Amino acid sequence: MKVLLCLLSDQHVPNLMSVHHFQPDRLVLIESAVMKQRHAAAHFLNALKLGGLDYDTRAEVAFLQAEDSLEAVRSTLRQAYGKHPSADWIANLTGGTKPMSIATYDSSRRWNGRLVYTNVASPAELMDIATPRRETCNHRLAIKEFLAGTDSSPANRRQRFKKRKLARSDGGNVRA
Repeated sequence: MKVLLCLLSDQHVPNLMSVHHFQPDRLVLIESAVMKQRHAAAHFLNALKLGGLDYDTRAEVAFLQAEDSLEAVRSTLRQAYGKHPSADWIANLTGGTKPMSIATYDSSRRWNGRLVYTNVASPAELMDIATPRRETCNHRLAIKEFLAGTDSSPANRRQRFKKRKLARSDGGNVRA
């Protein structure tokens, strides 16, 4: 089984491209408190669906309370890895904070996982950190996929508007 680990951040395109390229059996998304407030995992999974990949039942979202704490990141990664210890792991180091990337690099090396990185200037090119190997993702990202992965897509704006309207009509209590 192949598992791809993605560190969610505002730069979602490298993660989208890595999922399209590797087409893992399972997807592990590390979502910090800041990204959770922005519904990054939900937007990311929706963008994948619009691109023809439905990971709703094959994705795990691991919540990370302290994105700048190496130990908190390591703990979250250990929990995720513990669910699939015999899998072939690929970790995309592109997203997240620097401590998230550092801890992921360190942990993945211990698990003999493959480490990839994408320069945001060349989002279709996946660089293997341990070797000079580079691979090109042939998926052509549609505008609707790009927008769905952000908090500013029309659908996401409508969803926020509905929540605000519901909050006003419900005495300020917003339901998820």
